[in-house]
Amino acid sequence: MKKVLIILLVLSIFLVSGCVKTISEAKDDKYLNKTIKVIGQVNNKVGSVEESGFSLVDNDTYILVQSKFMPDKGSNITVKGILKKGKSGYWIATEEIYENDN
Repeated sequence: MKKVLIILLVLSIFLVSGCVKTISEAKDDKYLNKTIKVIGQVNNKVGSVEESGFSLVDNDTYILVQSKFMPDKGSNITVKGILKKGKSGYWIATEEIYENDN
């Protein structure tokens, strides 16, 4: 019985950590340096010679996404990456990007 409870606890922690969040939910220090997933629409592309990315928007909340892959403006995507925080606020260091079927 104890083994079953431990397995269920581990599985529930694993499942919760991989949940998709809104951008406003994700912008929280408790997720800093952790892998998160957020859904949104690609807004403006930003970049320089060394860094590139785009802003991701859901409702009226946005977050910057650092990425070498530049999806089209207006694309509905899911971003998986590490949440970071800098002088200008929260941003995501991308691990994966998925296009949504919207």
